[in-house]
Amino acid sequence: MNKDLSQMSERELLAELVADSRSARTRERVKLCLLAALLVFVLVLALIYLPRISATLRRVDAAMEQVQSIVDEINAVGTDKLTKAVEDFSATAEEARAFMDRLKDVGLDKLEQSLKDLSDFAETLRGFFGR
Repeated sequence: MNKDLSQMSERELLAELVADSRSARTRERVKLCLLAALLVFVLVLALIYLPRISATLRRVDAAMEQVQSIVDEINAVGTDKLTKAVEDFSATAEEARAFMDRLKDVGLDKLEQSLKDLSDFAETLRGFFGR
């Protein structure tokens, strides 16, 4: 009813007002239903994902506690023990280097000749005793 309001009778005006009121009430109901559906959707998502998020956060917290305990253990060991371990390793490496130098002094040729002589002697003994 798109008539000019001044040309409408009271009855037509009242009918137009009732129709507009019903239309507005229907729109309000649709809006309220959509808002309720959105609220239900958000609540369902919260019920589904909050426990997962909470469990993930608990695992992250446990992992951080483990990392902190490892850091505390490393700090407890201290640099003194690590320094002593490095010094011990250095001393062992120095002893190994000295041993290698002595082997060089003896000479691998002499060592090889001595082993060959020992092998020849063992062959002679074996032949002597008949084995």
